Parts: sequence; structure tokens; C-alpha cells
Amino acid sequence: MTAPVEFHLRLVEEAVWAAILGQRVAGTFHRERERLYVETDPEARERLFARFYSGWFERLDLAEPITAALREQETVLAAARRILFGPATTETREGAELFVAGPGEFSVVVTVRPQTLVDRTACLTLLRRELLHIADMLDPAFAYEPRLPASDVGPAHDRRLQERYRVLWDCSVDGRLVRIGLIDKAARDERRREFERAFAVLADAAGACFDGLFRGPRPTHPELVTIAADPEAGFGLRPSVAPSSGRCPLCAFPTAEHEPDPASLPADTLSLIASDFPSWRPDLGLCPQCADLYRARRLVGSPAR
Repeated sequence: MTAPVEFHLRLVEEAVWAAILGQRVAGTFHRERERLYVETDPEARERLFARFYSGWFERLDLAEPITAALREQETVLAAARRILFGPATTETREGAELFVAGPGEFSVVVTVRPQTLVDRTACLTLLRRELLHIADMLDPAFAYEPRLPASDVGPAHDRRLQERYRVLWDCSVDGRLVRIGLIDKAARDERRREFERAFAVLADAAGACFDGLFRGPRPTHPELVTIAADPEAGFGLRPSVAPSSGRCPLCAFPTAEHEPDPASLPADTLSLIASDFPSWRPDLGLCPQCADLYRARRLVGSPAR
């Protein structure tokens, strides 16, 4: 591995604490740590603690899953200017980001929770997924673009497109990893459930469409966008939505059904919808997916990702 790999000190420190919890070496760790307080100069003591935690990080071999995952993508990542691992505060913030400085110049930043890092299986699974996404982005044949095309029909449509795109790409990534034995086969069931929720519009055809994506060759970024925007056309299906059923007035996607009683949605949910679509009224209806989206936003108190 030729790319320099760096670890944020807070990740190192918190991972060490997570790893020694309840372990036999905990006593030794605490005794060695207490001796550092003999140093009275704050800056010198800070340097001692940094070396102390880095030493224990190596002693506990906490970088082992990281080294293994990076080695699997060594050819792709060898040209990176740096690969930085930092701490994530929640599971949803774990992931990898690509930063491109210019042609052929890029860095990768990976955030991971300390408890994930000390769980070798969980860490390897996370990193294999995230680094394969990075490998896709770096492959010119994938034709990646960092921004999805914006629509002129409102934010709900854009959020739906983004979510569908994410699900499609994740299904492709997991399918490839399962085929080469790098993640557990149980991932297929998890991805299928996620796919069926995101693509309810496909109805009975959802299973076959999922299998084709999960087991098939990697789609390109433009192909994923096409499928996310119009699933039936993207998967080569004949339109199954009756013309009379129309489109959801919020996301503008075709829908075979509508939320049964929009007027009975909680007042704060209706308020969230009105903030994005001032001209919308309950009698105009909305699809069940948009209703679920705004219910979720009401519960978490922030926009959906």
C-alpha cells in the first residue's frame, strides 16, 4: 500500500478505550496511563498521551481490518494522496468520501465509530462496501457525477431520486461483494427489503428487477440515475401504472395508489408538507411513499437524507 494512511487521534483514543473494556490487559493499560500524569507540562503531557494511545492502538492490532480492506483495493487506492480515518458519532455518519483535487489527484476520508473499528467483522463489511463505492467513483467507465440532476417539481422529487439512487448503488455493490465472498450472503435479504420499499411502484416485478441488479454486472452512474428517475422504463418494463392513477403531486413520480386519508395526517406533518409545497392541499392527495417520508421527518425533526 503506497498511499499514506492517517488516523485521527480521537479515533485512536476512543478505539483503544473500547477495545480494552473488560479485557485482561485493562489493568496494565490503566497503570501505564496513570504514570503519564507525572509530567506537569501540559504540552509535553499531551504528546505523551498521543504516543501512549498510538502505541496501544498498534499493540491491540486495531488497524488490522483497515489494512485488510485497503489491501483488497490496493490497485485503485495506490494513487491517493492520503487516506484519513476519523471518528463517526453515529452509524449513519459512518462512510467514505472522495475528495478530488485535480486529474489523478484525490484523497479519501473514512469515518467509523470506535465500536465498529474494534469489531473486525463489522468493520470489514463497512469498509468493503464503502471502498467499492470509492472504486466505482474512480473508474472512468462508471462515469460518476457528484450531483444528481435537479428537477423542477420540488424537493420531495429530488429526495426520492437521491434515495432510490442510493438503494440501487448499494444493491449493486453488495451483489458484487456477495459473489466474491467478501460479505455475508444474508446481505441479499436486507438489500431486497430495502429495494422493495424504495421501488414499491414496481409491484410484482420488484423481485425480478432486484435479482437482475443484485446478480448482474455493475451499472454505470447514468444507468442508475435513469432507473431511479423512471424505474419501469429503466428496468425495461411496460408501464404498469394506469393512466387514470396519475402522478403524486409532491414527488411527481407515477403512483398506482394514494395515501388513503391525507387530511388525517398529524398537523405537524401537514405543516412540513406545506412548507415545501405551499399550494398543496390534502384533497390533492399524495403517494404513500411521500406520506411516509414526511412522517419520518416529523419524528426526527429534520429533513430526510
